[in-house]
Amino acid sequence: IDYYVPLSIDYCISHISDDYRILSHVIHTTQEKKYIDAFESFMQNNSKMSNFNMFIMKWSDFDAYCSWLFDILDNVEKITDISSYTVFQKRIYGYMAERLFNVWLLAERKETIHKPIMWIKNGTKLSVAERIKHCFKSWYCSCLSSLYPFFKIIIILILKIKSYRKLFSGSWEKTTPENSISVPSFSHRGTGRFF
Repeated sequence: IDYYVPLSIDYCISHISDDYRILSHVIHTTQEKKYIDAFESFMQNNSKMSNFNMFIMKWSDFDAYCSWLFDILDNVEKITDISSYTVFQKRIYGYMAERLFNVWLLAERKETIHKPIMWIKNGTKLSVAERIKHCFKSWYCSCLSSLYPFFKIIIILILKIKSYRKLFSGSWEKTTPENSISVPSFSHRGTGRFF
């Protein structure tokens, strides 16, 4: 999916930005140069990624990927306190793994084949309209949740502007406000705390 902003920014918007800084620190202090370069390139200069932590690959690739991934996540876990996080944000390691899978593919120069995802509900394949509705609902909820602090500030400012206008004008005015690895090719965004 295309997030239309660099993935580092997307992570900080959708999740907790300090976690991203911890992940970056762990990668820069524990990984080989090819992984550091891939991490920087992927997270800073890219707006698309393969989500869901879903893939089909050779066992040897899977073993190498898991060894690399869990070493990083173990180091992140040692210095991250998630006790005050929401249930959504406590899934930090899954969100990081989604991004790190793409970093690993880039560093290892793996060729990928993207396959569509089939959405199923109660044993029945969802129609295109139902999938769009599901994705829109998820996106809409995540926008509301992620942007709530901004909406709150904007509403307060509008109310203050209106009260000042009423005070000074005497009336309310309108305000307008073989080495291939198959990965999924579709996703929807989560909710998070902004910076």
